[in-house]
Amino acid sequence: MDSIQVTTVAGSGAFDSKDGIGLSAAFRSPEGMCYSPVDDSLLITETGSHCIRRLFPANPKRKAELHRLLHSVVPIQPLILIILDFSIATSKCSVAACAVTFVDAGISSADAVTTICGSRVAGFAHGNCLDARFNRPSAICVDPLSPIHCFYVGDLSSIRHVNTAIDTVSLIAGSDQPGWMDGVGMWVGFSTVYDLVCTSTSSSGNRFLYVSDTFNDCIRSVDVTNRTVTTVLGDRKRRSRNGLGLDCSIARPRKIVFDRSESVLYIASEGGICRFELGNKQLTHYQCRNDELATALYPSGLALTPRGQLLVSCMNLHSIFLLDPDTGAFDLLAGPGLAGAGQSGKTDGAGSDARFNLPTSLVVVEHERSAFMVESQGTRVRCITLPESLFH
Repeated sequence: MDSIQVTTVAGSGAFDSKDGIGLSAAFRSPEGMCYSPVDDSLLITETGSHCIRRLFPANPKRKAELHRLLHSVVPIQPLILIILDFSIATSKCSVAACAVTFVDAGISSADAVTTICGSRVAGFAHGNCLDARFNRPSAICVDPLSPIHCFYVGDLSSIRHVNTAIDTVSLIAGSDQPGWMDGVGMWVGFSTVYDLVCTSTSSSGNRFLYVSDTFNDCIRSVDVTNRTVTTVLGDRKRRSRNGLGLDCSIARPRKIVFDRSESVLYIASEGGICRFELGNKQLTHYQCRNDELATALYPSGLALTPRGQLLVSCMNLHSIFLLDPDTGAFDLLAGPGLAGAGQSGKTDGAGSDARFNLPTSLVVVEHERSAFMVESQGTRVRCITLPESLFH
């Protein structure tokens, strides 16, 4: 597909956990990622350091345009630039402001990576953001209708609510021990909350989370208001079988995306990509038309485009595909695909020339005309500039 470019925006590739700008930052097993519209940032779970990182991204093409704009106006004094950067820290600026450059120092606040939550010690503790303890967090999502900077984090056995405005981490459901049980609050068992999505529909309505409970082979719903957890999909058997609600099966569910327009969950599982209709509780697994790809496909990330198509990362093929939910057709977007199966790497470039190393979470940022992706093994964040045809 034309117009696809892959660029590394953050991460040195070193297996480390280090704040910094762009390629000077480092990650240790980044896994989950979501977009926060409150401050135009990406929130990233880091399983290897048990913490949450924040990245202010900028599409490389857009950064270049902003850089030229900055240098075409009357020179700005360093003090003014420092004040602008302070507004970034207080979440009062747009992503355009995040691209303001410290001209004298040669440093761009675009692509800045900071640690915003987690003590970097595995555990189960609440309280202040940087004192809280998580155990290999992999799931993260924001409430898309929340006016403040809040998000939800899932780890091996619990779901937490984080409010950075008041510096607080609190328990929604789960405990410090993996298990399985429906119930309320701490009297609930999970076995690896791999991903979660928020399906709030109005600013005053209840918030519901849908959770992939990976090693319990099921999908759970969480009423955030009363902290009630209910199993809504899967008979907890490790197999792939279409059907209704608790009478169907889903093997090792991982990533989830919510299509608000159709009230549908798309789920990446061991058995491929499936569709779960929240209204009638119908689960349907997609059948890939390419038999060779169907055998090799091991989806590890999902993202929804404005046109209702799905971006699918495939960790074993180190590639990104496009799935049309209406036809079930898969097309290669970036990476080697089947032709270079197993070829990992770190090369930036156009489409199939690019190389990845265990790509996982994906998120589409519409105003950037891009998708951003984390690599669990490559320990970097990549920007995939997408063609306009995916947005109109």
